[in-house]
Amino acid sequence: MTTKYIFGFFLLIFFSNYFNFLGFNYLVRNLDTEDAESVKKRTNLYFILMNCAYIVTFGLSFVVWFGPWCSATNLYPPVLTICALLYWINCFYHYYLNSHGYYLKWIKPQELDVTTLSFKNTTSIDEQKQELSLTNETPLISSDSSIRDELSQID
Repeated sequence: MTTKYIFGFFLLIFFSNYFNFLGFNYLVRNLDTEDAESVKKRTNLYFILMNCAYIVTFGLSFVVWFGPWCSATNLYPPVLTICALLYWINCFYHYYLNSHGYYLKWIKPQELDVTTLSFKNTTSIDEQKQELSLTNETPLISSDSSIRDELSQID
């Protein structure tokens, strides 16, 4: 009976790791930016190698020595250790990509105009307020006087 539980536990670990990997693969492959092709090229080898590693791991789960079951001489199944190793490889690769900005060209938040979702021009704050027809008498969010007071201090 315990062999069935261990095999089920292996399947849960394996497929949760693999679906996490596939989700990340899907996100990277379907970027809607001008850098999408560059990101695909830089991550292509990783995705190929990891898919092969997952296939080999799943295949090893049917081999007696590696399989997800315990015996008198094999207390912890090696295939579960391999699953943990694949998880850590994915984790560190995510950290690596994050530290390199996912190889995307990021814009600075101050360069993006949230109202039109386009790049801001180099006009002053007063000129931008005039374009948006905002005055101290027109509340931006609510009629709360603290917000108006903060806006008047900016001027």
